[in-house]
Amino acid sequence: MTIENNAFGIMLKDLRETRLHWSQQKLADAVGCSRAHISQLELGTAKPDELEIGQLAQILNLPEDVLRRPAGLMPINEKRLVEIPEDYSQDEYFEILDYVEFIRFRKNKRAP
Repeated sequence: MTIENNAFGIMLKDLRETRLHWSQQKLADAVGCSRAHISQLELGTAKPDELEIGQLAQILNLPEDVLRRPAGLMPINEKRLVEIPEDYSQDEYFEILDYVEFIRFRKNKRAP
């Protein structure tokens, strides 16, 4: 299984190497998983669960939503406006969310 868009894995690897300067093993020890699982997350062959997102956000000192979206998870503060069909790709899903954000931005820009 490969996640269609590996934005999360690319971001995780970059943050691990540049922000933490940690090995996969050190991050795995901090999260409480195997080094192989961290490798799978970075390669896009595994997807993080809710608990791992929270742990990684805390370790990286980032808001959870920064990690949730690239991982293909609904941001905590997002409201579901419509039911998005299961057959939509992850890219299509995020395109919809981006458009909603654009509409919000445009609306707020018009407000006095």
